[in-house]
Amino acid sequence: MERSTLLRTVGKNIAIQRLMKDISQKELAELCKKQAGMLSNIEKGNTNLTIHTLYDIATALNVDVKELFNTIEFVENQNS
Repeated sequence: MERSTLLRTVGKNIAIQRLMKDISQKELAELCKKQAGMLSNIEKGNTNLTIHTLYDIATALNVDVKELFNTIEFVENQNS
């Protein structure tokens, strides 16, 4: 799998979890002590993130980190 596919998948899953919880990007950024612009870039898959940042986001969303990787197989299959 390409790195860009992984970043887009994780970013999309963060956005989905955030929207399901009716939280704005700004609110999530405040909850995980990150800048809103950084969070926007993460959700778009435009920036690499550290394990610490991923953990902070998952904790703020009240989800297990592994849930942010759940659709990787689905994304890969769509590109086939």
